[in-house]
Amino acid sequence: MKKEDSMQSLILEEYAKSHGYKAPSYEAFKEKCLQFFGIRLHPSAQVYSLDINEDIIYSVNEIGRFIYTGNESLFYQPALDHEPTMDEARKVLYTKENGIADMFLAYNKLLFNDNPSSLSYFYKHKDNAIDVVFDLDYENNDLLIQRAIEYACQNSYIVNDVTNVLFYNNPSRGYRKKLITMFYKYAETSKERMETFENLVYAYYKHYKQINVRQKVKDECLVCLLDCLNKYDETHQDNILKVMDKKAYQHLSNFMLVDKELIQRMEKNNYYESTALPDVAKAVLLLSSTTDEPADYYIEDSDGYTNVRTSGSSKAKIITQVKSDSFVDVIEKCGDWWKVKTDNGKVGYIHKSRIRCN
Repeated sequence: MKKEDSMQSLILEEYAKSHGYKAPSYEAFKEKCLQFFGIRLHPSAQVYSLDINEDIIYSVNEIGRFIYTGNESLFYQPALDHEPTMDEARKVLYTKENGIADMFLAYNKLLFNDNPSSLSYFYKHKDNAIDVVFDLDYENNDLLIQRAIEYACQNSYIVNDVTNVLFYNNPSRGYRKKLITMFYKYAETSKERMETFENLVYAYYKHYKQINVRQKVKDECLVCLLDCLNKYDETHQDNILKVMDKKAYQHLSNFMLVDKELIQRMEKNNYYESTALPDVAKAVLLLSSTTDEPADYYIEDSDGYTNVRTSGSSKAKIITQVKSDSFVDVIEKCGDWWKVKTDNGKVGYIHKSRIRCN
């Protein structure tokens, strides 16, 4: 360990201890790091720090039994014309405006102490709430999870980081059933929130083949998502005139297009104990056997874009717009207005004259 790293470790350990952080035993610390980050620490504590992974910039300090959440070393002070002293490094940590100390303490007290006093920090800092729940897999406080879900739905995190939303950093923990279930309970309360949940399912479909997770775990996760959609269908029967209107049907159809062996695996595993999914799968298989082979559909409009509407009418409300040459998934061909799903997950109607097929 470099001298600066050793001094920084002492400063951080000193600060944490004096502000209520209780360093766990090394065995307990190892278990937590495996649980949250999916990394195995050394059998005995080493003096150098470990990076969590390439996407998470925090480092694990085995000797001090904490993680350092700063972007730069406390000794990185290019404005000085000399090597920083311990006091100067300590000043960087203790300067409130930097926010380094508050973040460092909040993360460690929450992750390794389950200390509720740190929750207020995450309620004030939305990005950190999202980070600790979605990126670091902390699920020991339901209110924090609810807040993180709310915050994540306010930006594009849910769709852009589908792997972190659905799966744990530690592969042996499988998929995130608790988080998905809580997300659905939040989403089912409004149409707008449910759209975000559907966007997650759609993003999963788009990345399904590329996600590096065991196939059985990916299938179990999909069943969980489809069960949530099926529950929504059951409580919103007024929206369903035919089986193709069901959200569970629409999304399962997508997955079956990219994975021809999906239903075979699910049947072999008794649909992972889902009671509703077999009927949905049978409907998809029945209707797909009577329709044309799937094709690539795209938009062509002289205006450079076309409108997606809530129903098959030029007077219906516009949901969104799709640029020419953009691809869409055609869910249903009926009359002059075809039901489609856009690349960002929006479902609506486009006049068939604006749709071309490769």
